[in-house]
Amino acid sequence: MASKSKVSRQAQSKVDKNFDRKLLAIPIFALLIKFITIRNIPGNFWLGADGENYKTGLDALIKDGVFSSEHLLSYWPAGYPLMMYMFSKLSVEKTLVVTVVLQSILYAFASWYFAKQISSTKLRKFTFPIAFLIAFNPALSLSTITIGYESISASIFIIAIGLFISEFLNRDQRIVTWRAITAAGLLSLSSFVQPRFVLSAFLFLLIWAIAIKPKKIAVIFLVVTTAVLVIFPSALVLRNVKANDFAAISTNLGITMNLGAGPGATGAYIKEGYGVPCSSIEGNDAQKDAHLRNCVISWYLSNPVKSMELFYNKARFFWSPWSGPEASGSMARNPWLKISPFVSIATQSQSGNNLVYGGFGKFASWLWMIGSVLLAGLGVFKLWKARGLSKYIGVSAGMIVLFNWAISVGTLGDHRQRLPIMTVSLFLQVVGFASLIGAKKYRIPVEESVQLPAPNK
Repeated sequence: MASKSKVSRQAQSKVDKNFDRKLLAIPIFALLIKFITIRNIPGNFWLGADGENYKTGLDALIKDGVFSSEHLLSYWPAGYPLMMYMFSKLSVEKTLVVTVVLQSILYAFASWYFAKQISSTKLRKFTFPIAFLIAFNPALSLSTITIGYESISASIFIIAIGLFISEFLNRDQRIVTWRAITAAGLLSLSSFVQPRFVLSAFLFLLIWAIAIKPKKIAVIFLVVTTAVLVIFPSALVLRNVKANDFAAISTNLGITMNLGAGPGATGAYIKEGYGVPCSSIEGNDAQKDAHLRNCVISWYLSNPVKSMELFYNKARFFWSPWSGPEASGSMARNPWLKISPFVSIATQSQSGNNLVYGGFGKFASWLWMIGSVLLAGLGVFKLWKARGLSKYIGVSAGMIVLFNWAISVGTLGDHRQRLPIMTVSLFLQVVGFASLIGAKKYRIPVEESVQLPAPNK
């Protein structure tokens, strides 16, 4: 019996090693393709939607240092240029190339680590579909080669969920662990390059506390991890205090909200006809930005019917396709558009253009948008029903998607805002699609009870 058991363990070990090798091969192969692409494109990188602004900020930092008074470093959040400034210490001439290389490596690690942690749960059957889709989704994966923060945040969200899974499975009930500190630190970095992620990061840490920590230490855990979370965003405020004599992360929120508001607005980015009536005031940029935010909020409250129309538009623009008749956003530089068959069909002939932008194209676009939302929602529902760890994974992922969608509704409808949470939404859509098929292979086992992990002995 002992001999048979040993043989069985050896056989299972061999199966597990083969599984791990195949799983690792997916992001490595995708990374090699990116390295080949980087080597063969002009300049060895692509500029994202705000690429020139980030480059201008980087140039100012290299010239004047961290406390440069360059306007773009206070108008836009300075986190991404500051991060590139750190990379410039490796090579000033190749800073942008170093940036896209490191972004690509981070994304490869994130997709592997997340899939690896998923394989340790009752969701193991989803591992390869998730790993493949995250690694090879063209718009999302190629975003690592562009100068922009989106791929960094997309990577960090799934690393943080992976760390949560690891801590749950290890039943670690110490007040704070290296996993929690690492997750909070990474989420702080994500909020450094894009401060709007602070809220969803805090809520994720709250779910972590509820799911794993006993009530006696949950509050302490949340205080400590939140303190870590705000380190990098606070650094942006301190930089602006020193450089510009005002305390603010950035001064573009009011402008962004105003672009999506007003009687002539559509909810999308337009160059003319947007905005709400707002008096001018004396003061610094932060005070003017706060005044404009208040004007936009007051206009929304005074114009509920038009506001509801704009909120609806912005909600659907968030999920709009990258191209076609319903596309809406600042993704004109999306690398996927360079090779997209839909773009090719639309530009090669008038009949192709009619097909893509006509009735069929509109139907396909709406099917894309509705399908994306329904599949992600179904994924959350199925994970919730499975209870236990699956439930907490679903709640965490769903919350990240929902709150960033809500932020888009409150500011400007732009499908580019979907990019940073696409790793998470794709995971939910895989689970939702598999459950929709109804195959027995993809049914999620229901945990008998929902209990906190037992304390360490």
